Amino acid sequence: MLVQKKKLLKTIIIFALCFILFITYIFLIEPNRLEKTYLIIETDRFPENSPPIKIIHLTDFHIDKIGWREKRVLKILASEEPDLIFLSGDYLNRKDKLKELTEYIRSISDIAPIYFTLGNWDTLATQEAVIKGGGVSVFEKKLKVHPVPGNNFEFNIFSIKYNWAYIGESNEKRRLDELLKDLDKEYFTIFLAHTPDHFPFAIEHDIDLMLAGHTHGGQFRLPFFGSFYTDSKFGKKYEKGYFKERNTILYVNRGIGMTGNIKFRVRSFCSPEILIITLKSKKK
Repeated sequence: MLVQKKKLLKTIIIFALCFILFITYIFLIEPNRLEKTYLIIETDRFPENSPPIKIIHLTDFHIDKIGWREKRVLKILASEEPDLIFLSGDYLNRKDKLKELTEYIRSISDIAPIYFTLGNWDTLATQEAVIKGGGVSVFEKKLKVHPVPGNNFEFNIFSIKYNWAYIGESNEKRRLDELLKDLDKEYFTIFLAHTPDHFPFAIEHDIDLMLAGHTHGGQFRLPFFGSFYTDSKFGKKYEKGYFKERNTILYVNRGIGMTGNIKFRVRSFCSPEILIITLKSKKK
């Protein structure tokens, strides 16, 4: 009997220690374990005599305050020396942090020019805060951008509202058709989206590159299973990472922050992500 009690006590202690370690991991370690992902894209729409350009894609900051993680992002951006920075929305968990958001975006724009869109957590006030910080909005717009001095590479960039993916596919298709009616397909085209749910229409329009976030990679994942929830109409199909269908590349970024829909800010087996893209001429 005494041996059995000792075994039971040992099991309880081991379980308790594992539980404490897991709680520490999901609250303190994984949310701050920023991971850099490098992606090289070669295209015949890039001038052969132009040097490659470096683009950094960030999304889903979900800022509660400007803390260690947000400051670490700035240090990584500065060390990478990008030519352009793209932001895919969901900037704040708290609406009273607009001033802090503007200051933070200004710190990012000091590193490289910013082009951004909005997500489902964002308002027009959020858009104004990002613009005040130096960002250029492509929300419901298309632009032709000349990215860096001394580089004659030009590309198209556009975005649409997050909720077009949820108000009916016929409406979503009509809006994209309107926006891309006069698109010059001679140039490399980037769809700066919030959600991956627009991907079928990006394929249909032969878009070169679609960048998205929104899913947070599932945020809370388990080994060999993946995410429990992605808030995507495609479920887990495009939960994170690289996809290519026909001529269109989609990258779904896991994002920086954590949703404000739940009280506890946790990540499990799903570290925050900074996507670093090198765009260059295809070798012939």
